[in-house]
Amino acid sequence: MDTNVIIRSVSGTLEKNGADILEDTGNTLYYSPVNIWEIVIKQRTGKLNMPIEAGIIRQKLEEKGCRELLVTSRHALATGALAAVNKDPFDRMLVAQAIVEGLTLITTDHLLSDYAAEVLTVD
Repeated sequence: MDTNVIIRSVSGTLEKNGADILEDTGNTLYYSPVNIWEIVIKQRTGKLNMPIEAGIIRQKLEEKGCRELLVTSRHALATGALAAVNKDPFDRMLVAQAIVEGLTLITTDHLLSDYAAEVLTVD
C-alpha cells in the first residue's frame, strides 16, 4: 500500500472501492517502513496534520493483519532502474519493493501506474 492509502484508510476517507480491497480477507496486505517514515516526516514538518501518531498507525496496520515488508538492498538497487515518472523517493521505493517482490501496489496516485509495476489505483 502507498502511504496515502494508509492515511486515508485510517482516517476513514478512502472511497468504497479501496476500502473493500483492504477489508477483503482474501488479500494479503503489506506495509513498508517507508510508509511509517513518510508519515513521521510529514507530521514533523507540518505537511500532515493527523491526530494519530505514526506508531499508532503502525499498530492499527498490525492489528488488521498487515505484514511489514522490510526494505532491502535489492529494493534500493531497483530504484535506480526506475523511469523518471516520479521523483518522490518514498513512492519510488514503494514501487521498487512491489516490482522486486512481485506485489501489486495499491495507490491513489494515477501517475504511479506509468511504472513497470503491477499497480491498482483506488480513490
